[in-house]
Amino acid sequence: MTTQAWLVSTRSDRGGGFRPDPERSSPSLPPQVAAEFAALEPLYPQLAVAGSPDAPGIAVTTYRYSPRVGSWVVVVQGSGGHYGPAGTVQLAALSDGGTLMDCLPGSLPVVRRDGWLLPGPTVRPRTTLKAPGQEVERALAGMLALDPSRRVLLLPGSQGQVDQLLGWLCRILPEGVAQGYTWSTSLAASRIEAGETVISGEWPEALRERHRDIFRGFSARAPHDDGARPDVEPLPTGLAWALGEAAERRYPGRRSRAGSWAEWLEELEGQRPLSLSEALQLLHGPIVGPQARRWADGDLSRRLLSGDVDQLERLLSHPSTVVSRGAVDSLELPGVWGQLVRIERRRARKGQAPMLPPGLLETDALLLLAEDVTTGWDVAGLREARPWLDGLGLTAESAPGLVVLTAAEQAKALQRDTRRIRRLLSNRHAGQLGVEYLAEMVEHDPDLLAPMAVEMARPGSGAEDDLASLLARFPQVVVGSRAAPAFLRDCSRHLTPAMKPEDARGMRWGIAEAMATANAGHRTGRAVVDDATDAAILRFSVGDPRGGDDAEAADRLGRGLVWLVLGVVAIMAVALIVALILTLAL
Repeated sequence: MTTQAWLVSTRSDRGGGFRPDPERSSPSLPPQVAAEFAALEPLYPQLAVAGSPDAPGIAVTTYRYSPRVGSWVVVVQGSGGHYGPAGTVQLAALSDGGTLMDCLPGSLPVVRRDGWLLPGPTVRPRTTLKAPGQEVERALAGMLALDPSRRVLLLPGSQGQVDQLLGWLCRILPEGVAQGYTWSTSLAASRIEAGETVISGEWPEALRERHRDIFRGFSARAPHDDGARPDVEPLPTGLAWALGEAAERRYPGRRSRAGSWAEWLEELEGQRPLSLSEALQLLHGPIVGPQARRWADGDLSRRLLSGDVDQLERLLSHPSTVVSRGAVDSLELPGVWGQLVRIERRRARKGQAPMLPPGLLETDALLLLAEDVTTGWDVAGLREARPWLDGLGLTAESAPGLVVLTAAEQAKALQRDTRRIRRLLSNRHAGQLGVEYLAEMVEHDPDLLAPMAVEMARPGSGAEDDLASLLARFPQVVVGSRAAPAFLRDCSRHLTPAMKPEDARGMRWGIAEAMATANAGHRTGRAVVDDATDAAILRFSVGDPRGGDDAEAADRLGRGLVWLVLGVVAIMAVALIVALILTLAL
């Protein structure tokens, strides 16, 4: 419940002549209010009804803004009925000021109900307005048509209809614009001041009959039509929008500080939502400043996509973020996601950057898009799509099944953590990468061969059959009395104690078998070297899975055997020479 307090000065005839009525007046008024009331009294005469004691009561209520008081002044002129033959004149102002929207709805219903405004605090009445009809549109058009030669606009209709019209107008117009007018249910003033513009209801017939002289003065300044001239232009687009907003109980004028029609219409033009045709025109250039705000407020990207998903490419490629962001925020609309997938699939196949601007989707959504775009693609297709995937900001870590690294990139990544080899081999595209890809990685970093061999030999890796082929590409590593044992020692270091013994044995046998197969194609023909390699492979296959110490011991034994064989050969050669000399001597 809202209360309001009125400062009131009332004059009436209660048996002693037409004079101040203390019972219906404030005991005291602020000086500026008293001065304003005194200045206005001559403008609003008493509406006496001579010789008509039974005439029904009629009230004329007028509102005008007072710069001196900084508030609206309400003038109530009562004629006949409970106002008495002499009539009544009240001047009132809200004690704490306020806008026309505060003043008019807070007083006019009270006057209609009680006939008076009483001083002091009262409960603000609750009012109900019907939906604004064409009469509100005609009134606004009529106000725009006023000029220095035509300063009075008549509002047609009954008393109740005029009250409704005034109620709508005070809600729609900004306070600064409303202050430029005098508002009245049926203006009964001794004169219209220079520069004063009046919005008034028509005089009731009974009031005309009682006060013909005042009516003639008013009628001379008022038009004889209903305020809607045949040549009145349609409402400006922004004002028509504001009227539509008012029908939804939203009033853009309430927030406006505009002090003139021109200023407010320009403001409304900047506030109103753009039409779709206007939006399409704006797309021909950058959208910045107020237009960007209008685009966002009007949710124009969404509105365009709701009607035509083919606009998506145009919206995503627009240089203004407000446009592309609006499009991305509308991806849940029917058909829009599928359209995005089709657009991006064409670009990904050509190795182009994505149409989707960076930073507008979360990683999960980007992954979903990438998966939808590349569904069913092989490694060759994913390699072609690499620039597109990079443009999305996806990496081998965030999208391991989609981003295919070059061998050099993969080698560099595995240098940091060889445990990634297992993830690489378990990748859904691992079978398509091929031995060539793995070999190229080893060429970039030879130290990867041993841990890669261990992981390829792991049961279930799916790469067991490719291990021999990979090793065969590096004879300098797997062949020779020094190279082969060194490589196998390196493999032993990657067979960690944490492995199950049966797994380690299986992996040793797998590596040994692959080494033997690779070695078969690279025999040196030197028995000592080839036998040493075979011995190293054999020792590795039955070695202790806990590390490389036994392998090193076995390697030392192998070298000892080689020297032993060489020693025996040397002794046999010496014996042969001695025997030959003795034979010749005999």
